[in-house]
Amino acid sequence: YCWPLLPVGLAAVMNDAMTRQLLGWLVPGNITEKQNIMGEYNACVKFGVFISLFSQAFRYAAEPFFFKHMHTQNAKADYSKITTYFTMFTMLGFVAILFFLDYFKSYVIKNPAYLNAVGVVPVVLLANVFLGIYYNVSNWYRLTDKTRYGMYSALIGVGLTILFNILLVPRFGAMGTAWSMLICYFGMTAITYWWGQKYYPVPFELTKILMAILGGILIYYLSNVLNDRFHTSLLTKFILNTVLFIVYLIVFQWPMVKLVFVNENKIEKD
Repeated sequence: YCWPLLPVGLAAVMNDAMTRQLLGWLVPGNITEKQNIMGEYNACVKFGVFISLFSQAFRYAAEPFFFKHMHTQNAKADYSKITTYFTMFTMLGFVAILFFLDYFKSYVIKNPAYLNAVGVVPVVLLANVFLGIYYNVSNWYRLTDKTRYGMYSALIGVGLTILFNILLVPRFGAMGTAWSMLICYFGMTAITYWWGQKYYPVPFELTKILMAILGGILIYYLSNVLNDRFHTSLLTKFILNTVLFIVYLIVFQWPMVKLVFVNENKIEKD
């Protein structure tokens, strides 16, 4: 049961560390230019920690629940709901970080020169969202003692990381590394979901999950278009992004809003 999980852990570390090293090897330029690009990328990757830390904390808290709950009647339905709300919450973080990045980025990155690679932040954040979803859809191989599939998906992720860094970094630099990370985690999530539906089918709410993800991307794109077109000031941008954030909550995150506020009020009345 356990030995295939060892490569899973090693692959996770490799995917994180290898992308940074591949960037230094593959990006064009002299040694100083390579070091500068690596420094900028490593600094801006920090913004992904907000989501990755939540995903790690969720993983450590949720795995015992999954094992304890696996033999109950509604186990699969509950796993599905958990994945839906996890995705909604992480995408809420995705939108919030990007909307208000201008107001706290200088506190996270002290050297303004490192902000040259801030364009990778949306891609890195989305990659971490998919990594969190991967944790949810991959529980089946632990519950069914098919841990070798975890090893397979991890090795596929390493292969995707190497391949797309080689293809993208020489042309796109740090952005190519960020896209390689996103492709890696998306690929691992997709293949693990496909295997899971074969061996341990869970009725995931794909419509709600996709609405949360695509809605977050859409609302972020709309914010960029409006702010660029009207050349808004920081104050105007703050107001506009706050309004768009509320719109995103109501339109694409209503199930979670309802869970938090409506159910809470119902409990208080009862």
